[in-house]
Amino acid sequence: MALKRNPKLLDQLQYCEKNQIELCVIIGGAELEAGIVKIRNVATREEVRFDFFFTNINNYILSVFV
Repeated sequence: MALKRNPKLLDQLQYCEKNQIELCVIIGGAELEAGIVKIRNVATREEVRFDFFFTNINNYILSVFV
């Protein structure tokens, strides 16, 4: 995906669907303020929120691919 000055989330999610990218990590301004990371399963459109602890994020990613 080409770099854009102000990319839109919808465009980025559509890119993921088109290119069969399974997971999308969302870290925007609101997420940074709240201290969270969202991981979106592109196929199911399920979003899971995590705090910044790597263990939680790693366990979720592993569960998607198993």
